[in-house]
Amino acid sequence: MAQSSEMTASGSGVLDLIQGVVDACSVPAGERGVDGWMDLIAEVTAGMSALAAARDAAIVRLAALDEVVTEDGVIGVQVNGLGSVCVDAGAMVSTATGTSARFGEELVKQAVTRVVRVPAVQQAMTEGVLDDYKARCIAGELTDVPVELARTVVDVLAPEMRERSGPALRRRTRDILFRLAPELLKERLREARNAVSVRRWLGEPGTDNWSAVFPSERSARAWAAVDALAHRYREDGAYPTLEQARAYALLDLVDGNATVETVLDLTVAADALAEAIERQGADESVADARPTRPSAQALSDAPSPRPPVRRGSDRDPGRDASPGRGVDAPERHVSAPERGGGAPERHVSKAERCETSRTREQDALEPIFITVSGARGSEVRWMPLDALPAVPLTAPGRARVAGPTPSWARSRVGDPGPAVRFVHPVSGALVDLDHELSTDAYRPNVRLKSFIRQRDGRCRFPGCIIAARWCDIDHVIPWPHGPTAADNLMCL
Repeated sequence: MAQSSEMTASGSGVLDLIQGVVDACSVPAGERGVDGWMDLIAEVTAGMSALAAARDAAIVRLAALDEVVTEDGVIGVQVNGLGSVCVDAGAMVSTATGTSARFGEELVKQAVTRVVRVPAVQQAMTEGVLDDYKARCIAGELTDVPVELARTVVDVLAPEMRERSGPALRRRTRDILFRLAPELLKERLREARNAVSVRRWLGEPGTDNWSAVFPSERSARAWAAVDALAHRYREDGAYPTLEQARAYALLDLVDGNATVETVLDLTVAADALAEAIERQGADESVADARPTRPSAQALSDAPSPRPPVRRGSDRDPGRDASPGRGVDAPERHVSAPERGGGAPERHVSKAERCETSRTREQDALEPIFITVSGARGSEVRWMPLDALPAVPLTAPGRARVAGPTPSWARSRVGDPGPAVRFVHPVSGALVDLDHELSTDAYRPNVRLKSFIRQRDGRCRFPGCIIAARWCDIDHVIPWPHGPTAADNLMCL
């Protein structure tokens, strides 16, 4: 308590100003009308965002102070540039905020990103456009991104900051970032796939807690099985909640006490799919163009033999096209006269060739990923292209769905099997392109209801997260002035 009093006394009157705000908010309810209280709440909320921005500014300046010892043994303070972080910055911030050391380090990292690296984020917080949570969602994606790229991403994101939620801003930040710098996506995917893990720790008496990170393609299949079995349990009345039913469904599947058949619907944009297939074909063409493993006679004639690289086939994708230029071949500088004139060739060392070969092999080994959405359009995940079953492509702006054809689509495409459906080229939402599911009646038919619920995923009212299966399906333009068609119906 004494420490808190000293800190308050040495402050700059911030708490006194806040106390004045508290007093203004504590007057009798009748002194303000509904609009007045709503305006005050909005103003205080914006003030909280500005206070978070002020804290970031103070943290950055604290982190720039470094304790030094002179040759005379005198302890002094060295003021570094903003963005510099002293060794014990996280510990000092955790002490000042009363949080853990780990959270203190996170506060320092966030402050440096929001104040120094991308100052537009702090400015938006000061103006009340972004609250602390939204700013954290954006800055967390830009912490290790080059400064100019991070600032470009925020400039593109600026018009959407006020309206979008924190998770939506995080997804949007990633989308913009990966479009501007695809190489960062490859690095992020590699790091994330290497972080796959399962952890367990003790929970409340008689329970354990699990936390897991899975590869997207296998997680999608596993979740579909767990969810389908859980819904079966709920229909039988075995468990009071769906979450509890999922827990026991997972355990029963692991123990081998249950089996379930599932339908997993995954939707990808046709243009993205075509691009990924084209990239995959290009990689295979390059691999096919490289020479196969040489014969024994060729190896004996070569200046230095090179052992083949085992990569699941007899081809050696890391081999250079010219004989005698393998990774382990002796260095040989070819001059211009030997090559028939022209500028001398730059000498390439063995170390450079080894590094180039390793990079080439790593790129060839890495799978090609593509964005995939499930039954809920907002649930977008990255999956390896090889994890999706082969389905014929349609025209640009259309999409394929990997997985057995849902019941409502079978009457259109014939026998059960992978279905091809259409999506909006911008939003990615499913569309009934030829109005084949429309009806002249007021009530939508079973196929149309299934389509609407699968397209929407949840209630379309802003802020509502009720699952589509529990929603009514209503007309946007009242019937009969508006049709009973997919583009005039939504879940509410």
